[in-house]
Amino acid sequence: MIGIIDTGGGLRGIYGAGVFDYCLDKDIQFDYCIGVSAGCANIMAYLGALQFVDYSFYTKWLMDRNMISLSNFIKKGSAIDMDLLGSELSEDGVIPLDFSVIEENPADFVIVTTESTTAKPRYFTKSDLTRDDYGPAYASASLPFVNKPYRIGNDSFFDGGLSDPIPFRKAMDDGCDRIAVILTKPVDGSQDRRRDEAVARAMEGHWPAAAEALRNRADLYQSELDELLELEKDGRALILAPDEIGNMKTLTRDTEEMKELYRKGLVDAQVLNEWMR
Repeated sequence: MIGIIDTGGGLRGIYGAGVFDYCLDKDIQFDYCIGVSAGCANIMAYLGALQFVDYSFYTKWLMDRNMISLSNFIKKGSAIDMDLLGSELSEDGVIPLDFSVIEENPADFVIVTTESTTAKPRYFTKSDLTRDDYGPAYASASLPFVNKPYRIGNDSFFDGGLSDPIPFRKAMDDGCDRIAVILTKPVDGSQDRRRDEAVARAMEGHWPAAAEALRNRADLYQSELDELLELEKDGRALILAPDEIGNMKTLTRDTEEMKELYRKGLVDAQVLNEWMR
């Protein structure tokens, strides 16, 4: 079974959108898809056969101040308006996701989230989604401190990257023999540990376990990346990552740099033609 992982990365996720648009153009099919944070939206568009729609979502609709703003944070406790995002990712929204197409796609779909109280990963599947309700995907994109944890039932969740940023072990446990992995920063890129520490201090009073996970996030990411690089040497993994990202950070809204990242995703994805064979 061949799988693909999209690790997200906020607005840098447009790189993954480029990869998946190439896959749709060349009819490249995966047996298994697992998404983290913004990677979930990319995968839903891919499974829903919506080529090029994510490009507009990143470069146009996410530029709307109603979607991401300090005002949202002050009024609602979340800088990213997940309710508005949910309305846009619906059959009548700007990204007209037809749930029946996603549901009928034979590929497995797994969503990585982080429990807000334990900071342990929880994995949702396609069966946890319903028409116009993609709650687990919104939970997976709820960045600590930027957003309050997203509630599903009696539990609440933070961004999946907090507990399992590169979930290749989960993919392998679920039966994947080979895995393509989309990263949204260079393989040798540095981690912003100072920012993580500052955010961890701000949130540890309410979510101590999540704050501690945030402090350790850079080490966890590097540990998983090191293992993934070994799998790549053995031919069991393929890493797709931009060679550089300019000034792009998680929530940097620079449309020109985003367009360049998208282009890089389209170009880098060409290696999949041979790798899939």
